[in-house]
Amino acid sequence: MKAAWHFQIDDVQSNSQRITVTTTGANFYFSPSTDRVLCEQRLPRQRRSLLLRFPAGALAGLQILAQDSGAVILQSKFGLRFKVNCDSLLMIRSQRPAAVRGRILFKPVQTYSYGTDHLVMDAYGAVGLYSMNGVSGGQKSAGVPEYIYQLGGEGMVWCAIGPPRPYPWEKSIDERLIWHGSWRSPELAVPSNELIDELKDKGTILWLQSEVMLWKTWYHQDFFPRLPDEFQRVIDHSHEVGLRVMAYASPFYFVKGNAGRVSYDGKNMGLYLAELRDLLKRYPGLDGIYFDGVYLGSVKNTYIVCRECPGWTVLQSRG
Repeated sequence: MKAAWHFQIDDVQSNSQRITVTTTGANFYFSPSTDRVLCEQRLPRQRRSLLLRFPAGALAGLQILAQDSGAVILQSKFGLRFKVNCDSLLMIRSQRPAAVRGRILFKPVQTYSYGTDHLVMDAYGAVGLYSMNGVSGGQKSAGVPEYIYQLGGEGMVWCAIGPPRPYPWEKSIDERLIWHGSWRSPELAVPSNELIDELKDKGTILWLQSEVMLWKTWYHQDFFPRLPDEFQRVIDHSHEVGLRVMAYASPFYFVKGNAGRVSYDGKNMGLYLAELRDLLKRYPGLDGIYFDGVYLGSVKNTYIVCRECPGWTVLQSRG
């Protein structure tokens, strides 16, 4: 529950009428007397984004169970439990059956839906509503979208308020990727020192893709370079000339423990993260990993792997 990734819990206020949790990107107002939670976007401008309504008395006796720089956990006498993460994700679970209604408080420009998962956006921000562990839900529209979910047991609803942090405009300009890839041979998958010298002034991060020619196994069972010494040479020489290095290692195409199939839901996520940690242990100079596909069938596992992926953590710490 520690702050990370340039997110944090900025403030927690509690009085007889309301509990307010402020994250880097949002305000969450819990009102037990009205059984409502108002989610307010802070960036790039402050506005009300989402109103959550619960059955009468469901928020009675709401209190803070735990808090730290990365999260706040609250629970009511009814058995509703909330976790506010520092990245402006609100997780909701109920020990007893309870309906939660989520009403969008701005006029959407674009809505993407997949089953009971919804992402609602306009030019200033977004709200994501995601159900998991068997939670059922439907949509009731009355000019502005409203979504209804049935909680109970292990089922959860996640509510994301975005953007969760200021956009790094300077970083987006200063950090430039140099792409390198080849599917002809392992030797061409790693650039020579001469090529690195030629490219070093064109960007700040050398991005190695090459996939099948970069790693010994494809689809991936592990992440062992076909040419280990050459892989290390690229890392070392890139650092000498001021470049960071990241390599392609997609969780979607990681098939270990998944009967040789691509991973749509991330059931083999633990094996994927273990292989990444092993890769970074063997090559501590590797600054980060890149992937172009996560888990199409699981928002939960996509979120977990993005938060826990050790490669991105290393890349961020050097930024």
